[in-house]
Amino acid sequence: MEEGLRDRFGNEMRKRFFVLVFLTLPVMAAPPDIGGVATGVRFPSFNEKGQMTSVILGDTARVMPNGYVEITNLRMDFLDPNSSEAKVQMHVESPHCLYHRERGAAASDKDVRITSDRMTVTGTGFVWENQSQVLKILSNSKVVLRGGKEQLSEGIKP
Repeated sequence: MEEGLRDRFGNEMRKRFFVLVFLTLPVMAAPPDIGGVATGVRFPSFNEKGQMTSVILGDTARVMPNGYVEITNLRMDFLDPNSSEAKVQMHVESPHCLYHRERGAAASDKDVRITSDRMTVTGTGFVWENQSQVLKILSNSKVVLRGGKEQLSEGIKP
């Protein structure tokens, strides 16, 4: 009887393990083969010290023959490099983007929205390069600052 319980317990644990692995696959999955589509994608970027600086998330990703990954419902989270935990400093959202993993670059000609604690920026199109950590809005930029009056009365501080 004890052996039967051990077998059932072992089988139950194996089932739970496989369910756990199956549920986390979309987050951990590599991009699909050329033309294939993956859902729930995640592409982290790291600096020279090995710290994660940003992560690109998307509902779907399709690898194109030119090396780009077409991402729908993009969200990029930029992390605070001075924080020991993964604290998000800024979010970038766009309905569509092309991302090149090898070059560490992303671009879009669609609407873009950037948010942080102190500002919101909207516009049309963007270009981002991980190496330089520069994100450029291509057109129709609009910036809304929060706490702007305090900054003006105190002077803008770096």
